[in-house]
Amino acid sequence: MTPNNDVPFGTSAMNFFKDRTLMTEFNSRTEDHSVTKSDRDSGAPKPAQPTRLIVVDDDEPFAFGISKLLERKGYNVRVATNGRQALEILTKATADVVITDIFMEEMEGLETIVQLRREHPHIRVIAMSGGSCTVGIDCLSLARSLGAKRVLQKPVTIDALEDAIRGLSCG
Repeated sequence: MTPNNDVPFGTSAMNFFKDRTLMTEFNSRTEDHSVTKSDRDSGAPKPAQPTRLIVVDDDEPFAFGISKLLERKGYNVRVATNGRQALEILTKATADVVITDIFMEEMEGLETIVQLRREHPHIRVIAMSGGSCTVGIDCLSLARSLGAKRVLQKPVTIDALEDAIRGLSCG
């Protein structure tokens, strides 16, 4: 399936979420329909740079759910379902941060991090994973040693992810 950044959002949004943490967070943030768009826009601080993100995860409902939540916070987000697609996006566009899962088919996250460091050393990487390596190695620590600036254990909240993105602006 080709990524589509125009996934419908609203009452059918639960179809796009497998991760209960994000689904619960999405529901709690969208239940109060009395808040107008201008109310939301005027009171929320705009995110500092970086604003251009690529979310890389083969779990499409998770990737699109994260992207929609980040877009609502003012980020410009593209989605790739594997590392190869992320690198292809980077041939046509630029990004400040790539947020990548570790375990994916086609081109997994560790290989993606190595390629990003080699081909796009200015792009900062956040690695995340809900699994663990079967060879007795902490994959998130390995991701950090390969060049990921931040690592997150899934399930992850949108606030934790945004904190990681903002933390990259400072270091």
